[in-house]
Amino acid sequence: MNDRGYCIVSSFIGKREKQEIKKYIEKSEKWQGDLFEMDNIFGKILNNDNLKQILQSCIGKSHLATYCIHNLGPVENEDRCVSDWHVDYPIHDMKEPYPDKCQAIEGILALDTFTLENGATHIAPGSHISQAWPRNVEKSDFNTTRVLLKAGDLLLFDSRLWHKAGENNTSRFRSALVFNFANMDIEPKDNIYISPGCGFKKKNNRIIFN
Repeated sequence: MNDRGYCIVSSFIGKREKQEIKKYIEKSEKWQGDLFEMDNIFGKILNNDNLKQILQSCIGKSHLATYCIHNLGPVENEDRCVSDWHVDYPIHDMKEPYPDKCQAIEGILALDTFTLENGATHIAPGSHISQAWPRNVEKSDFNTTRVLLKAGDLLLFDSRLWHKAGENNTSRFRSALVFNFANMDIEPKDNIYISPGCGFKKKNNRIIFN
């Protein structure tokens, strides 16, 4: 994670958990959130010891969840919006140069297989050390690649890492659970509500693990 700015946790969830999450997909919308309020299954999935260890090594023992949303991804229709190169919360709200230490970890949990055809995420490994917003990425010192994931795999990356969504050139949805955990010093992104039994608690408007 420190050198490349990202890591992949294979088979983070199994078939049963994928099916349980997918019950909440609304085909008519690109984004759904905040999922911590919708049902406790989302919190239970993220309340995972392996994930906690990675978060602790990157952003410290204490951290808060800033959001948890469901990304359906674009399909073949008139609304084919694809993100440009960017960094994630809270870095995009900060002034350059960005902090030289990791402030937050972004997660993309693939609920469908991520392929080149259906919009696998673009990343620029190592770009998190640039401390800058991505400009002229193709002419930068960082090479770019696509992250191919199997359904159930988890992509974790430093929120300073340059990345963008790929374009879905298929007629099928490519869904993922998208979330962010930040250092406790970071202001919460939204006023998040949580459902009982989700594995998190709310303290001073911060959503933290029980």
